[in-house]
Amino acid sequence: MGNILTNIFGKKPEWVVKPEHQVEFAFKGSDGTEYYHLTTGYNSYYERYMAFTDRMAEIEQRVDNKYLKTYLKVNKDYLNKGDLVNASIAAKHLEDRMNYICNVELLYNLASVWFFDKSENPYTYDYVYADQKIKRWKRDAELLVFFCQTPLKDYMPLPDTLIANIKTYEKGQYLEEIRQLKFHLRNLSKESKNPETTLMLESRVTELEELISLL
Repeated sequence: MGNILTNIFGKKPEWVVKPEHQVEFAFKGSDGTEYYHLTTGYNSYYERYMAFTDRMAEIEQRVDNKYLKTYLKVNKDYLNKGDLVNASIAAKHLEDRMNYICNVELLYNLASVWFFDKSENPYTYDYVYADQKIKRWKRDAELLVFFCQTPLKDYMPLPDTLIANIKTYEKGQYLEEIRQLKFHLRNLSKESKNPETTLMLESRVTELEELISLL
């Protein structure tokens, strides 16, 4: 993968694991962080296995739980205001998201279970740290394409034409989400009784705008 990613399998693992759960070196991020994976994939019969099943459930529902909870909260706020029109628009935005050909967030989430760094336990999974790890990965220009070439492709298959343009697709997905979030911010900010929702949406917009600047 050029100078950005190094793919060298077979490096001696540093963890004490069961014989059937061997660890191998997978790749190095652009920040120098080394990532590993279990030779048996997610099948370690511990927390990481349960996390993988959770991420697969997200793929089956075609939207990540964080996005789903955000839009459920937005919809609830509209209903509490008696704003049925915008509640239906929020529901349509969620429905559209679930109909995406590819949701790159789901691929990142799946990869966060499959690959782990030296600071992580191969048998456990920390959702908070996974979010931090994903934010680092999104700064790697070639990493998303790399994930599409690993065993993850068996769990989230994508057409070659999409993989070839996946960074453009990722940017388009972020821009569309920003447009929708700003729409809801304008409407919920009017006499909003729940500033928590407003802050949540503003934080997500800021995060997405920062990511776009890196693409």
